Amino acid sequence: MKKYREDPENVYREDRLKRIRSIRSGIIPRPTMQKYQITPTEVNQEREQAGLKKTDEDELEPYPIESAKTIAIEINRKTKADLIKKAEQAYLKLKQNRKELMKTQEERNQREIQRANHERAQREFVRDSSDHESFCSIFQKTPVWRAFIRG
Repeated sequence: MKKYREDPENVYREDRLKRIRSIRSGIIPRPTMQKYQITPTEVNQEREQAGLKKTDEDELEPYPIESAKTIAIEINRKTKADLIKKAEQAYLKLKQNRKELMKTQEERNQREIQRANHERAQREFVRDSSDHESFCSIFQKTPVWRAFIRG
C-alpha cells in the first residue's frame, strides 16, 4: 500500500476518482475540474448514471487556475499602463497648448511693438513737421527767400 501511495500517477488517479464520486453525490468540483481534466460531458454522464439532472455545460466551465493575486496583478498592470498613457497624452496636450500660447503672446508682443513704433514715428513726424513749418515761416521772412522767389 505504501508503495502504491508513493507513485504520483496512482495518487492522481485516486484523487480524480474521488472527485468523480463526489459528482455522483451531486457536488460539482469546479475548482479541481481543470486540474483533474474532468470535462463537462463527463460530469453530465456521471450525474445521469447517478439519476441526477444534467446541468448546462456552460455552467460547468472550470475556473481558471490563475490565482486572484495573479489576476489582480495583471489588472493593476493594465490600469497602470492606461494611467501612464493618459498622463503622457495630457502632458503632450499641455505642451502643445503652452506652445500655442507662447506663439500667441509673441504675436501680440510683436503687434504691440509695431503699434508703439508707429505712434513714435507719428509723434516724430508731427514734431518734425512743426519744426519744418516754423523754419519755413521764419525763412519766408528773410531776404533770401524773397530773392529765391523772384528768381
